[in-house]
Amino acid sequence: MTVSFSITFTRAGVAKAINAATIVIIVVLAAYAITNNVRNRLAIGLDDSDQDGFHRSGFVVQTDYKTGRQYLVTPQGGVTPRLAAEPH
Repeated sequence: MTVSFSITFTRAGVAKAINAATIVIIVVLAAYAITNNVRNRLAIGLDDSDQDGFHRSGFVVQTDYKTGRQYLVTPQGGVTPRLAAEPH
């Protein structure tokens, strides 16, 4: 028993698929932009190393609860002790 089939692509069908994919990409990007803008305007997810919702440092402030010391963690994974803004 032999089973065979063929798939025929037409220009109209390919163009329709490309148009549909383009619309999906545009909708996803617009949803991301709107969500990110709302997050920034409402200052969601800020910590005390950020200036405001539109000027985020990218750092995460981690606290060692045993010693009480704070550390700054970079998005790349680097860790450094947090220093005072004014010298003592």
